[in-house]
Amino acid sequence: MEQESIQCDGCHSWLHQRCVHMSLSLYVDYSDKAYLQFYCHRCASDSNGNFDFLASLARIASQAPDVSAMRRQAESESKLLTLYHVCLPPLNMPCSSDVTVDEPSVHLLQQHNRWVLQRFVPAAVSADGNCLFRAVSLAL
Repeated sequence: MEQESIQCDGCHSWLHQRCVHMSLSLYVDYSDKAYLQFYCHRCASDSNGNFDFLASLARIASQAPDVSAMRRQAESESKLLTLYHVCLPPLNMPCSSDVTVDEPSVHLLQQHNRWVLQRFVPAAVSADGNCLFRAVSLAL
C-alpha cells in the first residue's frame, strides 16, 4: 500500500504524512509549493526537544537580502509551527519597576511638549543600534 510521504530538508529522511501527524491539507501545501521546506521533529528541535526558534529565525535570515525569499521561508517556518503545535510564550507586560525613566527625555519634554508626560513615560533603552526596535517593542 502506497502512502503519502515527505522528505525532511534537514536529514533527508522520508516520513509518512500520517506518522508525522500532518493533515492532508498541509501535506497538499507542501506538495504544491516546491519552495516550502519541511523539517522532521528531530531536525526542527533543539537539544531539549523543543522547537528551535533560533534555527528557524536563522533560516529566514539566511535568505536576506531577498525579501521575497525571506517571505517564502517565513511561510515554511509558519507551517512548521502549525504542524508541531508551537505557541509563542505568553506575553509579559513590563511593569513600571521594569522601566528606567530616561531623564534627558523628560527634561526635553518638560520644555517643549509637557502634555506628553501626562500620558507617557519616556523609557531608557539600550543604545546598541537597536534602540528604535527596542522602543517600539516596549511600547507595544
